[in-house]
Amino acid sequence: SFSNAGLGLCHAMAHQIGARYRVPHGTANALVLPEVMRFNGLVRQERLGQIARAFQQRIDNLDPKIAALKGIEVVQELITDVGLPNRLREVGVQEADFEKMARQALEDPTIRTNPRTVFLEDVIAIYQHCF
Repeated sequence: SFSNAGLGLCHAMAHQIGARYRVPHGTANALVLPEVMRFNGLVRQERLGQIARAFQQRIDNLDPKIAALKGIEVVQELITDVGLPNRLREVGVQEADFEKMARQALEDPTIRTNPRTVFLEDVIAIYQHCF
């Protein structure tokens, strides 16, 4: 399924967290996923709305941006409900490492399939929001 869907920014960022802090890959993905969804939401509102619908949210007749936000909210709720950490600081990530991790994430091959162009400042900002 990875080959068909692509991995993108979430995995590129998660790889850096896992490598530097020995955080399990699934946990690392969960830590950044909602913020990456927000970032990519500018170009993937319909898909994020489909996530909301899959979680049985009522999105009919909603503005696509609002439906997309509901998709992000339900993913965040799921992460919390299964007991995963919600903040990078909870797993020992240090703010001082954000720029280096962001640079490495931009070099990670999985970022090539991200639906939106990503710049260094974007990755650093996402890490900061997740902190």
